[in-house]
Amino acid sequence: MADPLHGRRSLKIAIHGRGPVALSLALLLRRLGLRASQVALSAPRGAPSPALSARALALSGGSWQILSRIIDPPPAGAIHDVDIAFVGHGLHTRFGSSDNAGRLLGHVVRHGDLTQALERAIADWPIATLADPDDPPAPEPAAPTGRHAAASAPADDPQADVLNVHAEGRTDTVRARHSFGQRALFTEVRRTDGIDQTRRLPEHDVAYERFRTAGPLALLPLPESGHWSVVWCETPARVDELMQCTNDRFEQALAQALGVDAAHGLRLSAARHAVDLFSERADEHEARTVRIGNAAQSLHPVAGQGLNLGLRDVMSLAELLGERHAGNASVESIVREYRRVRERDRQFTRTLTDRLAMLGAGARVAPSMSQALMSGALGALDLIPPLRRQVSRHFVYGAR
Repeated sequence: MADPLHGRRSLKIAIHGRGPVALSLALLLRRLGLRASQVALSAPRGAPSPALSARALALSGGSWQILSRIIDPPPAGAIHDVDIAFVGHGLHTRFGSSDNAGRLLGHVVRHGDLTQALERAIADWPIATLADPDDPPAPEPAAPTGRHAAASAPADDPQADVLNVHAEGRTDTVRARHSFGQRALFTEVRRTDGIDQTRRLPEHDVAYERFRTAGPLALLPLPESGHWSVVWCETPARVDELMQCTNDRFEQALAQALGVDAAHGLRLSAARHAVDLFSERADEHEARTVRIGNAAQSLHPVAGQGLNLGLRDVMSLAELLGERHAGNASVESIVREYRRVRERDRQFTRTLTDRLAMLGAGARVAPSMSQALMSGALGALDLIPPLRRQVSRHFVYGAR
């Protein structure tokens, strides 16, 4: 079918996936003026697992701006400051809203809350359902053959100029893979009432990142006052121990890992879940296919950049497709341009998170050299305001 406005084949986008990145792209495209029949999205696949639904997601200021354009934001914890330290070495710095022109550095939401907010918005912006090749075949008509055959003509238009967008949870065409030799333990803690407030406690609206020889440890402020999400990266054997120990033993171990008094008053308030950690990069070469979010790259959770990078993928692709909708660019040229404009941000963020993930590991091999390097890096951030603002700006808006 030709586009009546431009006399060319109609642009159609087949989005494989139903997570926050896929839903965000579909909503942005509809808001940019693409019709419901032009955007096809994988069918709902049921509620996510309790572990995934409870997972805390750190959203940068830039990501919050993107989401605020398409949904009523879900309950969120505010990040005014990010407190960074190298445990055991006395090295410390802090980023604040003053490093971001007085604006919040970010927000923390639960995966389930964000997904529900996006699904509610989808109901207000009807979108075609994609017959995904991974779904069980329907009795009639016969299931199509080939991995992308069902997506080649969303909304039953064999003449469509189709772009396939993969936004599944992880890539299926790995170009490079790196294991960190770590597992991540996820849980939540709350601050108890009636404790000695003079003790060193987590502060309201502050995110904490503690670099340790075994792996980084983060506390992220949750929507509920006095509650934090824990993202604890450790050796697989140590994580297995932490998963099995009693609540009291876990709380004591957490206090020790944070470098504060064991009587600081943090108590477990949720179940514990663990996953293996690695980074992956997809092999992208198809002329009419792009990959966004975790389908393009998966990152270590340090600094919470995975979803933020995925939402920047979404914004760039939506802008290019909006221009194509108003112009006459081919799908192939859109794919080439998308890969070009996203490469710098992707490469920089992958490299930065990989290095941050192993930042404390050098202390096991060369403690004095590792401490000198860390001291120099954190000291430079404290003493050079333009450098602080540049680093802060990257985590808020990405490499530009």
